[in-house]
Amino acid sequence: MSIPVEVVARADTLSADRRRMYQQYPTIGFDLLKGIDFPWRVAQIVLQHRELLDGSGFPSGLKAEAIIQEARVVGLAYHVVSKLSGSDGRPAMALEDMLAQVLRSKGVLYDSLAVDACVRLFREKGFAFAD
Repeated sequence: MSIPVEVVARADTLSADRRRMYQQYPTIGFDLLKGIDFPWRVAQIVLQHRELLDGSGFPSGLKAEAIIQEARVVGLAYHVVSKLSGSDGRPAMALEDMLAQVLRSKGVLYDSLAVDACVRLFREKGFAFAD
């Protein structure tokens, strides 16, 4: 709502200034949600869902255990959806290519338990997004 659509749609090819603008969307979401009394830590999940275990995420560069578990799961889900749909401005990835990428990042960028559950969901349970 606060970031121009052309910035969100092309996050992979942004100038440094526009990338900084894009990286504020979790904070904007947090500010919108923090006053709502949810039974879960929804505002905190939104704030942290783009953080990565190695500290290379945003907006705060949190590492490992500093990222709440729920945000680790939502962050992985966000990554999976963006890669499979191409919503990150790149062509959509094939399922097995995305799963291989996620497995390479297991324990480095993404939570190991979340990655294992994700892979099981697609490979063993046959999960697929509806067309």
